[in-house]
This record gives sequence, structure tokens and C-alpha cells, in this order.
Amino acid sequence: MAPLEQLRRDLRAALLSLDRLGSNRILVGYRKDASLPEVTDDLIVPVLEDIGNDWERGKLALSEVYMAGRLAGNVVDAILATEPAGLSRPQPRLGAAVLDDVHVLGKQMVLGVLRTAGYHVDDLGSGVTVDAAIDAVREHDTEVLLVSVLMLRSALLVPDLKRRLAEEGLDVRIIVGGAPFRLDPNLWREVGADGCGASASDALAIVSRLAVRA
Repeated sequence: MAPLEQLRRDLRAALLSLDRLGSNRILVGYRKDASLPEVTDDLIVPVLEDIGNDWERGKLALSEVYMAGRLAGNVVDAILATEPAGLSRPQPRLGAAVLDDVHVLGKQMVLGVLRTAGYHVDDLGSGVTVDAAIDAVREHDTEVLLVSVLMLRSALLVPDLKRRLAEEGLDVRIIVGGAPFRLDPNLWREVGADGCGASASDALAIVSRLAVRA
């Protein structure tokens, strides 16, 4: 097997060139000697974070980041489809959405980590409005909504989302993440969220605690 850093470079190149077969070959090859969480922690998350950092530096277009994140999520889903059934213990019904923004990278990392850990998570989409989020929560009977945002204006929609969910009689816990919440550690409390994760691994830890109480 090639050194880990080389595998990361190869996966990055495959994702950015939209090479689905190449991406799948790298991840499946690594999976032969590693657990699913290791595939995510060692390859997927570092590569997507690197791609996201290059977008923030102006080295990549948002469209490139968007497509790379979508491809990574699709490849992970394909790998999971060949794996044994997930967790047998009770778990909350999870949904993940990008509120208002179309920047999917954070959501894709969270989906990858949770799904490889054996959790079922409904992908509720990107660029989701408050109304659309409520419709999706109702459709999927979501109990825990993982909300990713890139811009402050999107983070400030969370109070309206929480209020509207309550008005609709939907008992949903909201876990938030994204750049505005990393920049202001108290923001998640100010917008009325039930929890906040600074990384995909944080999201896994939060969901794991919720599953224990489910």
C-alpha cells in the first residue's frame, strides 16, 4: 500500500477531477486493511478539509469544492452499500442539511463520519430554506437535525427554524456546525441550538451520546 500522504494526494486529485472510479479504488483499497471509521479519519476528512482550505485561500472555485464533496459522499454511500447492516442499538433519526448555503463540504464530512460509524443519516440537502427544512424534518420524522452553515447570515436563521419547528409541534434537537460557530464559540447558544460541533468527529461524539439516551 502506498504511504498515507500519497493516498491523500491521489484521492484529492481524483475527487477534483471527478474520477469516481479512481476515488472508489483508493478508498476500497484502504478499506482492506482498515476499519470504516479509519477510512474516514485517515483519508476522507483530511482530504476534504484540505480542499476546503484551498477554497478559502482562493485556490479553488466553489463549484470544484461542491462537486468534490458530492463525489466523496456518493463514493462513501457506495462502499457502505456493500457492508453489513449498521448499528443494532436504538438510535435517533438523524437528518443533515446545509441551511441557506450551497457549500456542501462540511455536511459531506459529517455524513461520511456518521455513516461509516454505522448511523443512518438522511441527507436533507443543501441550500435549504427554513420552510424546506421543516418539510424535510416532517417527511423523514427527524429527531436530531444536523445543520451546517458557511455564512453568518445562515447561522442567524437557526432561531427562526427552531421557533417554526416548535410551532409545527415538531420535537427536534438542532446540532449546528460551520465557520460562524468556530469563529464565535458562544454563537450556538445565542441562536438557540441544542449543541455544536467544531468538526465531523465532534458530530459523531454528540450523536453517540444521544444514541445512548435513545
